[in-house]
Amino acid sequence: MPEVRRRSVFVALIASTLANPKYPDTCGIENKPSVDSRIIGGQEAVRSQFPWLAAVFTHGKDIICTDANHGKAVCFGDSGGPLNYEMENGRYMQIGVNQFVTNWKCLGGINGFARVSSHLDFIQEVTGIVIE
Repeated sequence: MPEVRRRSVFVALIASTLANPKYPDTCGIENKPSVDSRIIGGQEAVRSQFPWLAAVFTHGKDIICTDANHGKAVCFGDSGGPLNYEMENGRYMQIGVNQFVTNWKCLGGINGFARVSSHLDFIQEVTGIVIE
């Protein structure tokens, strides 16, 4: 887990800005032209191939949203599932917990995740685990 003081440092996952009129304003997306970039290893990933999976953007301090195009959407039964971040050392850190989707067909739309770092004080209080 990240240090409590570094709670808002997480969206180095994939540089992205996403806004498109076809999505509802669930995640704070305004109706303006779509601009997005999936930079993997310093190069633009091919749109239809791995690892071009999801744009990541934030809405306030408590929610991380992902663009779930190409059949990578969260679906029924996935609630509570993790959003993991691969760190430079190859280990993974959970930064989100699946909270909602905007497309009930599980294709496209927006996935909403509760931001773990927004709830570190609560997690420490309930579990007794000291998070550094």
